[in-house]
Order: sequence, then C-alpha cells, then structure tokens
Amino acid sequence: MAVSLTLLEKLHNLNQIVFYNFDMVNVPSEAFEIADDAPQNTRLSPLNTKLVKLMLDYDRPEYTDELVMAVIKYLALRLTSLKVFGAWIAFDAALASFIDNYKATYPHLVDLVFKLGMVE
Repeated sequence: MAVSLTLLEKLHNLNQIVFYNFDMVNVPSEAFEIADDAPQNTRLSPLNTKLVKLMLDYDRPEYTDELVMAVIKYLALRLTSLKVFGAWIAFDAALASFIDNYKATYPHLVDLVFKLGMVE
C-alpha cells in the first residue's frame, strides 16, 4: 500500500485513478486504529493530491471485509480532495456512522460519495 500512497503524492495533479488489483499489504497500523464511533485524538496528515475520483479494485480472497474497510476509511481520511470513492464492497451502516462521527474533524467527508463498483 505504501507504493500506492507514494504514487498518489508524486502524481498530485491527477484528477482520478483506478487501482486494479490494489495491494493491501503493509497497511499502516493507524488504519486499524480508526474506530467507527470515536475519532482519533491525532489527526491523520492529508496526502498532497488533487485526486477527486478513486476506484479500488482487488481480487484477493484473503482480503477480509475488515481489512478492506480499514483501508477505505484510512484513504478517505487522508485524501481530503476526494469526492467519489468506488470499491467492490457493500458500504454499510458502519460506514455511515464513521462519517457522521468523523465529519467534525474531517469536514471533507460530508461531500464524499461512496459507490459500489466502478466510478464513471
């Protein structure tokens, strides 16, 4: 995952990107510390990017829903310019609760749309 984050920062003027077979290894530990109901005391630093649309595609059965959601939440907090986030996972009530609880600390979440599948 570190390679993907570095790529996004190096291509900071990129408007949209689709990651095919997104690599969810070496996920930062802070991604797993994000709770649905309580914002962290320390704010995650935003990535220097103008990315508006992001699509994550992954095809690995070893990626659990918990891992995928941890990565999605982590990226949603760090990509402050993001408006549309697509992934092949059903977004549930826990994600809505997460957004509601984090929007005061991360106001960009209010305008972020999560979509199941490909982003046009």
